[in-house]
Amino acid sequence: MADIAAQSLSEEHKAKLHEVADLMLQIYETLAEMCYVQRAGIIRGPHKITSDMEQQYKDLELDPAIIYLYSILPYIDTTAANADEFFQRSHFFNHMNSRDVEQGRDPWYKDPRRNNPNVGFDDEDGLYMWPWYTPLSHIWERSAVMIYDAREHRIWIAGYDDSLDPFFRKGWYGELEEPEKSDWGGTGDESDWSEEGGDEDEDAASAGSSEFWDDEDEDDLGDELNGLSLDDAPEVDFDEGFDIVEDVPWGDQVQALNIKNDNSLELIQSRDAADVLRDVNRWYRELKELPGNPDGSLHAHGDTKRLLYKKNGWPESFNPDTFMVDFIRTTAAERVAGNDSDRDPAKIVMKCEKRVEYGHRFRPKFTKAVDEAQSADEEWIARYKLFQYDLSTEQHAWDLKEAQEELAREDPKAQQSNEELAPLREYEQLREDVAARRERAQFWVRTLGSADESEENKRHWQIKNGHLGWLLPFYEQALVQARADAQRISPTKFAQPGLASRIESERASLTSSLEELQRMKEFLSGIPDHAAKAREEVAENVRRCEESIESKRAQIAEHEESLKNDEYKD
Repeated sequence: MADIAAQSLSEEHKAKLHEVADLMLQIYETLAEMCYVQRAGIIRGPHKITSDMEQQYKDLELDPAIIYLYSILPYIDTTAANADEFFQRSHFFNHMNSRDVEQGRDPWYKDPRRNNPNVGFDDEDGLYMWPWYTPLSHIWERSAVMIYDAREHRIWIAGYDDSLDPFFRKGWYGELEEPEKSDWGGTGDESDWSEEGGDEDEDAASAGSSEFWDDEDEDDLGDELNGLSLDDAPEVDFDEGFDIVEDVPWGDQVQALNIKNDNSLELIQSRDAADVLRDVNRWYRELKELPGNPDGSLHAHGDTKRLLYKKNGWPESFNPDTFMVDFIRTTAAERVAGNDSDRDPAKIVMKCEKRVEYGHRFRPKFTKAVDEAQSADEEWIARYKLFQYDLSTEQHAWDLKEAQEELAREDPKAQQSNEELAPLREYEQLREDVAARRERAQFWVRTLGSADESEENKRHWQIKNGHLGWLLPFYEQALVQARADAQRISPTKFAQPGLASRIESERASLTSSLEELQRMKEFLSGIPDHAAKAREEVAENVRRCEESIESKRAQIAEHEESLKNDEYKD
């Protein structure tokens, strides 16, 4: 089908489609250089168009230009790439995925046909994705979407009803861009914003060449002009016979179009496709736009990532290995700082006070359900929910008492102490991170060896295991560096690993769970036999609580063994 589509296109048209494919590939390669997209996830064209896809293209009435573009356009396999976030927090668009192609006909989920199945492109709240349009990205939480127009060779970077193209948003990246220009009156086949286009005519003119006259014409004209003096020249009205063309503000352009369809993309500013895609790549390389996080389980603020890229030589002399180690260490330190903030006794007291207040405020909701129950089962299920709510409120009251006592004992020098302990806590955080990833790797190896897993699931786990195999050495190197810093800065406290305090916390949680289990069993024994459904539900909760307790015991034993043998020692 792609071959048939290609036959209907001119060579010039196909060249523009290849330009889009090549520039999208450049963007994906940049994201790979930035350690965000794994290169195995960049799927280059040409692609085989299956019979099912051909039928879908036919059903959707896609233009031959879009069908041909889909056959050559690279895409991101998000599982293999270990990434799904794209430009301006959109998602990658996979034109080889039938669901993506289907949704691509309504990328903003406007559903124009919801109220009128026969709605058209010129109707109010009508269709807006012409057959020769295609998304180049997917919306996510009202992010921007890139839409390509294969007839006019232009791209919108648009939100729900407005352009989010930084080119049109002065100061989008905190600085002024070049003055805004308009494509008003253009055909879309040329770009008013291109740095390369637009100078060609001037260069040609300065060279003295023109397609409108040859050298002999120029000589004859020169003779005539040489025979005229300025005084002899006739007076000419240069406005005569010409319309004065001025820059028209965008709002006036839209008004002049008199578009009734509020969904029409013509209401949103667009520009030359090549210019847009080159800019997107440039914005990444200039760190004006940042990719997602290299490890999806870790998150860093934009300013932090920007500094880490620059520290490690982006883009001219970028060292991806040192960047990854720095990224892992920095995110670990940020999590530790966040946890320290959460451990502030004054803040904990405030949180516990609110929880206790809410506990008393909303209790009547549960007592009302008991009073209004219509059967024994309804009554005892409502009683059990009230019982659980009261348990939670009691725990909040106990937490408040402990937080108040901790606040009273607070050392004025605690903040300084926390800062001194930061390297040690970063090290402990990384110990846990490395241990968790080693355990995950072992789980995936066992899963891959299981005969019960389908081939599709095995492929999924194999890819995940490959990503982990790439990441784990960086985590281990980060752990080595953090250990050295902790030993140097806090040599006396280094012998008191944070795992010990974690074990103590887990033991306290286990004790609380055992008390809760005992009270749940007492409640279960009080439910009458004729409330069978209620007894069954509470008994299932007792069973789950028992399983949770066994899991906690196993976790404590594992951590105690790790502390004894210092398993995570690098």
